Amino acid sequence: YVQDMANDPRVMYPEDAHREGLVSILSAPMIYENEPVGVIRVYTGEPRSFTQFEIVMLRAVAQLLATAIENARLNNEKIETERMQQQIQLAADVQRRMMPAEAPRIGGIDIASRCVPCFELGGDFYDFIQLGSQLGVAIGDVVGKGIAASLLMASVRAALHAHAEVIYDIDRIIARVNATMVRQTLDNEFVTMFYGVIDPVSRRLTYCNAGHEYPLLLRGGEIHKLATGGMIVGVDESAPYDMGIFDLQSGDLLVIYTDGLCDALDFRNQRFGRERIIAAMHDRSNASAHDALNHILWQMRRYVGLNRSVDDTTLVVIKVD
Repeated sequence: YVQDMANDPRVMYPEDAHREGLVSILSAPMIYENEPVGVIRVYTGEPRSFTQFEIVMLRAVAQLLATAIENARLNNEKIETERMQQQIQLAADVQRRMMPAEAPRIGGIDIASRCVPCFELGGDFYDFIQLGSQLGVAIGDVVGKGIAASLLMASVRAALHAHAEVIYDIDRIIARVNATMVRQTLDNEFVTMFYGVIDPVSRRLTYCNAGHEYPLLLRGGEIHKLATGGMIVGVDESAPYDMGIFDLQSGDLLVIYTDGLCDALDFRNQRFGRERIIAAMHDRSNASAHDALNHILWQMRRYVGLNRSVDDTTLVVIKVD
């Protein structure tokens, strides 16, 4: 309370107050949940002593205004959140359309695939590239999650398509993708990926594993690991990559996956692990690719229980008839 604004030392601009005809002032804070929102002030044109009723009334009005202002802010935040959620949903729809709606079937090669993101947008991807009579199979895992990872994923996928359609040697394709990503990413952004090409006539799989979880191939009860390749993509522009060759045989079951599968945790924070993936493969060694994929995912979900997934999970399962 200031009785005379022109002569009170607490007033910063007494001359302005005098010129505008302001004499007395009563100020009350607007407080919402113990946090200041603003101040309400009542001015008079002549000296005035405010009654207790007027003081209480101003405090009540200040409290109502603080609540109204906070409600308006929360409503604006809600509108903005809904708008952002809509944009994220649209981006998630675009990302889903980037991945094949169904797996191709070529020359007795049965293929099943699935991507389960832990958020609306993810950094995992898989893709099939038709190369004449041959088929390119790719799977990748971008570091991180959410919007940034999804944008980087789209960039990696585009670079892979661009180079895979004009270059024959798989190691050169991955080297080109790596050089592209090094120029486009920050130091803490990188990708693990596996890319292979299947010739349905010779049943030869030519591949390159760029720092990815190595695929597992079950043949006659034994597991073979497809680990030939090089380091992760997006770190060193001059990194060398090697090409691996594996001749497929009837009955082979190949599982290509991202680390979200083996890193899934139960309530004790114990990983699902590679050995459980292998055990699930043995369970369905004679099943179709679709049945084997569903069984592996089911075993992982049984193991995890009610624990929420913290990483994207992507699988491509290939069964040679």
